[in-house]
Amino acid sequence: YMGSSLEPVIFSHACASVIFALHRARARIRTGAVDAVLLAGGLQLSPETVQSMSSLGTLSNRQARPFDDQRDGTHISAGYGALLVMHPNLARRLGHKISGVIRSLHIDVEDFGAATDSDQVARHLSSTLNTGLCAPDAVVAHATGTLQGDDSEARALATLLDPGRPVVASKGATGHLLHAAGFTGIGHALALLGQSTICGTIGLTNPLQQPLWMPVEGEKKSLSGPIHRVLVTSVGFGGNLGSLVLESPI
Repeated sequence: YMGSSLEPVIFSHACASVIFALHRARARIRTGAVDAVLLAGGLQLSPETVQSMSSLGTLSNRQARPFDDQRDGTHISAGYGALLVMHPNLARRLGHKISGVIRSLHIDVEDFGAATDSDQVARHLSSTLNTGLCAPDAVVAHATGTLQGDDSEARALATLLDPGRPVVASKGATGHLLHAAGFTGIGHALALLGQSTICGTIGLTNPLQQPLWMPVEGEKKSLSGPIHRVLVTSVGFGGNLGSLVLESPI
């Protein structure tokens, strides 16, 4: 909802839809068009949804295994999410708890095969990091468990990150919410902010051979300090790319 009339604006940018909506929301707040924006959405499973994903050869008959060298597809699930977005100064005046602050956000619509092109994904993520002039302390990756998608994303991240930064994903635990997947990624990132330990990715036992630290399921490790910034990625069908850096509120 992006206006005083509360008429909804609908975004359809595949798996990156939530970040595209967040980009628009931030722009509206920055210009003073609105004081706050409520983002809400979800996925209701249907035979048509399952069949459409199955026809693309992307589904597994088991739990998704993000970044695992034995992965064989994603696992879709039903779920819903919501985010209330406003300027931090307004949030403080209203007495709201601020879960996180957007340091940087970038969206792109590239050619149809961008999600499986590591160079295009890397250019997109580089724009996000350069805009915010920041290096993340951790990454919550899109990582659906598909063969080409995970490989492309891992290669892109490996070109940009310090190999000591943890890269985790949530879809082994939550399944893939498709258009609403951004809610789980952002929620995961917000939960990491301020933490001094990192837990491994559920479903990951044998990480891809990339110069990245991808903690495996069951792993829990103390970090040198609390997590202050988290990069969240959304790599969608049809060339829809979205990513943002969330940071702890001051």
